[in-house]
Amino acid sequence: MLLFNQIASWIGVRADKQREQQQAAVDAPPVNPVEGDAYRTPGAVAAPRSFTIGTIPHDDEVWLIAYLRGGARGITELIVGTAFADGWIVADAAGAISRTAKVPDGSTDPIMTSFITELPASLSASEVRSTAENVGFRFAIEMASRAASLDLTRPAGLVTGLRAITLVGGLVAVMLGVARIVVRNAVTHGEGKPPTVLAFAMIGVTVYAIWRTFNLHGESSLKKRYLGWLSDATASLRADVFSGRRSGREAALAVAVGGAAVLPIYVTLPLAFAPPAPVATSSGSSCSSSSCGGGGGCGGGGGCGGGGGCS
Repeated sequence: MLLFNQIASWIGVRADKQREQQQAAVDAPPVNPVEGDAYRTPGAVAAPRSFTIGTIPHDDEVWLIAYLRGGARGITELIVGTAFADGWIVADAAGAISRTAKVPDGSTDPIMTSFITELPASLSASEVRSTAENVGFRFAIEMASRAASLDLTRPAGLVTGLRAITLVGGLVAVMLGVARIVVRNAVTHGEGKPPTVLAFAMIGVTVYAIWRTFNLHGESSLKKRYLGWLSDATASLRADVFSGRRSGREAALAVAVGGAAVLPIYVTLPLAFAPPAPVATSSGSSCSSSSCGGGGGCGGGGGCGGGGGCS
């Protein structure tokens, strides 16, 4: 099964590189030699293509980076992070959030314009997050289409083919187990203990093969390589943003690449970026729910431990 998966991965990487080479050929400038000169004219030199290794994204390109890193949630983090970093909403020491009179330069940024427009009059961390989520999910469709046009996502047909190869590998592994059981029964004439362990192993292999089939090969290797390079290239920038030395568009790029945790505000107001983690509750009573020496204590007596007081 692993062999089939490796084959599928190799085919996927080769297909990604082929699309990259084809796109590079389309982007390449024409050669316009000057008579008597073997060099190209300055006008034949094209600008570097966006979203390739060696080019740092800028302006509205950060939205696509956020989407590539974290999908709709990545866009949500960038919306909230930009709103705080650019001063469109502020939080006081107690965590209360309020809007400012500043109008976003949003005439050129439809995502932030939509967010500021849809914010309710009274703000809380959860309301800021939910508004950003709604806007993020809407624009995620546009980002997905843009990523596909730049070959940063794999075509559906290629993904289906690669997953089919992985599934075939799982079927081969299961069939080997079936063949072993059949041969064993033929040799032992059906006597002896049933192959319980092998049967459970086959079930496990089947579940694992199905999981791999529907969870692998969906991401382009071009996207992985570019995001990996961009993460290394912006390491010092993210550190500067976290320490408060950078803001504005630089902070937006840092959030797009590294997530909201690079912002100082994330430490004091995490609920504006992500919902609270579920808290496990116990059905019984505990000493933490009743005060020692107060009313009925833990243990059912008068105090903690069932005696008269806390020891």
